Amino acid sequence: MNKIVLMAGATLLAAYALISYRSGSHTCYQDMSATELHDQLSAAGDGALLLDVRTPAEFNAGHVAGARLLPLSELARDPSQLEAHEGQPLYVICRSGNRSAQASRLLCQEGCEEVFNISGGMNSWSRAGFPVVRE
Repeated sequence: MNKIVLMAGATLLAAYALISYRSGSHTCYQDMSATELHDQLSAAGDGALLLDVRTPAEFNAGHVAGARLLPLSELARDPSQLEAHEGQPLYVICRSGNRSAQASRLLCQEGCEEVFNISGGMNSWSRAGFPVVRE
């Protein structure tokens, strides 16, 4: 009987951990709105690194001024590309916030401590009427 109770408890604990992980409640990054990003970039000047993890075609169609393109697939393959920015806040954006959340989790796993996922991504940025650079 004790084994059954222990196994049931362990199963419930594992299920809770999985649900918490998937819901994002136990992440090392913070979500930030497009408006908060705009305010941060205005205040931080050149000290901020805004990482755009979309594809080159998406980036060229419109991105935030000063953003650095590093597609999620490339970041996943070689996260060491950001070692020069160690200790610096990283703002991560994509189209809707999904890829940037994946990238933010990856950056946390790589030891980055100040990571901010832009909720709603470029969709929110554009809806807010903030400027977009096209190439």
